[in-house]
Amino acid sequence: RGAFERSSAERAQQRRSDDLVSAMERRKIRDKYRDLIVLTEENDGSAQLDDPDKLKEILHTANKLHDHVTKPREHAADTELLQTLAASNLASAKRNLLTGKRLNTAKDLVTSLKCEYLRGWTPEQSSKTQVSLS
Repeated sequence: RGAFERSSAERAQQRRSDDLVSAMERRKIRDKYRDLIVLTEENDGSAQLDDPDKLKEILHTANKLHDHVTKPREHAADTELLQTLAASNLASAKRNLLTGKRLNTAKDLVTSLKCEYLRGWTPEQSSKTQVSLS
């Protein structure tokens, strides 16, 4: 009976140890989410979050963190990050509307993409090469 009691006590001790490690890991996950939230809030209003690569980096990190989420508190941190990102991007979109950086039509989008990726191409060239369909 003594060996059984010891093995039972050892198992209980191992469970407590596992729970402690799990709690510490979950705390680290929440801390990382908080860091991303602070980064997003600090960059809100700056051009850094307008950079698609920065946004992708934050979302990629959040997706990797979410793979380890098991408890509601971590889900809440994930939700808070996504809300912060959404609010930041909404504010950025509104700023762009106010400064005239908007894409109203498909033509505006294509023109913007050409300006970005075709060296030496200007919007004036589009009116020269435009073909009337009427």
